[in-house]
Amino acid sequence: MNFCNELSALKCVCYGRWIMCGDFNLTRNQNEKMRRSWSSRLMTMFTDLLNTLELIDIPLGNQSFTWSNMQKCPTLAKLDRFLVSTEWDHLLRDKNSKLHMTKEILDEEIMWKTRVRQ
Repeated sequence: MNFCNELSALKCVCYGRWIMCGDFNLTRNQNEKMRRSWSSRLMTMFTDLLNTLELIDIPLGNQSFTWSNMQKCPTLAKLDRFLVSTEWDHLLRDKNSKLHMTKEILDEEIMWKTRVRQ
C-alpha cells in the first residue's frame, strides 16, 4: 500500500517529536466502523504501521466516530486521527505539562503551515 510506504518514509526524515493528524481513511479495528464491511487485513496493516512508527493515537474527545456518509442509515467510521510520536509521551502523561504541550503543538502547527505556504 503506497500510503503506508509514504508514512514509513516520513519516519526517516522526522527526528525528535512529531505530530501527524488528519483523515487517514483507515480504521484500526472493527469498533471504529459501523454498518459497512471492513478489511481486517488493512486494519492489521495500519495498526502494525502505527506500532512500527511508534505513534500514539490520541483520542479525539468523546467521539467514537469522525465521519458519516450522511445517509438515512449511515455508515459511521473513525477516520480522523491525531497521532504523536512517543517522544511526546512524557508531556502526555504529565498533567502539569498540558499547557506547555498545547503551546508546543501550536508552535509546530504554525511552523508546518508556514512550510506548506512556501
